Amino acid sequence: MDDIRIYNRALSATEVQKMYTLTDKAQAGDCTDANGAVHPLAAEVCDGIDNDCDGVTDEGMTSTYYEDSDGDGYGNASAPTSTCSLPVGYVTTTGDCLDTDARVNPTTVWYSDDDADGFSDGVVQTACTDPGATWYQSYQLI
Repeated sequence: MDDIRIYNRALSATEVQKMYTLTDKAQAGDCTDANGAVHPLAAEVCDGIDNDCDGVTDEGMTSTYYEDSDGDGYGNASAPTSTCSLPVGYVTTTGDCLDTDARVNPTTVWYSDDDADGFSDGVVQTACTDPGATWYQSYQLI
């Protein structure tokens, strides 16, 4: 079988299969004449354009990021965005239980002070949320 060529370039078996699949779906050909880089055999690029004419923009190119209002490196899972690059004020890690206070996150160390004298009893716990009434962060103790 002779090579199938487009623009004087031999197509790979994957490209030929994609071309036939697009033909079967009546989507063969250029989906926009305004941009020569956009056509069914183009590689998808993260640019807000459907580069390969498959009806989906930037597929497989975006990542999910989470808003980090307090700047502690942990994001709010309830405030995600999917985009090509990391936006300012967003992180890749979720888990912030109080995104308004940088001192409270999954690595927060809490100190027990059962007798409320302002000194830790020596018992510590790492948790995102306050373990209870007799637990304090280091800045709350003497």
